[in-house]
Amino acid sequence: HGEQAMVKILEQVIKDYGPQVIFTHHNGDLNRDHQLTNAAVLVAARPSFCVVETIISFEIVFSSNFSVAPRFDPNLYVALSDSQVSAKISAWKSYEQEERPAPFPRNERGLRIAMQHRGLQCGQMYAEAFRVERSIDA
Repeated sequence: HGEQAMVKILEQVIKDYGPQVIFTHHNGDLNRDHQLTNAAVLVAARPSFCVVETIISFEIVFSSNFSVAPRFDPNLYVALSDSQVSAKISAWKSYEQEERPAPFPRNERGLRIAMQHRGLQCGQMYAEAFRVERSIDA
């Protein structure tokens, strides 16, 4: 019943706010709650129910990457400026319980390398990667 309750809550939020774009976790993330969130978003934002035009999934650095299936396969990149990278690193510090020293990838060094890696994939210094799950040209 938890999944149905989540769908009902998301349907109400979509009805109340009318978003055109929704960002959600990638469905192949290792965390089960992230998988359930993705599934609930897809159901709540079904085309017959609402006006959501685009659903984009994001990766959780070094959690989506270790998934078994489906693997995170980005098809949308957003370049990041130096100041945006700094802001992301500062925001990351709010998740100190997730951080561990290298070679564990969830730390400032690992995040910076991940942003550089995504940047290399799209010809930028730094980038974030996303996957467009659905896009309806309205």
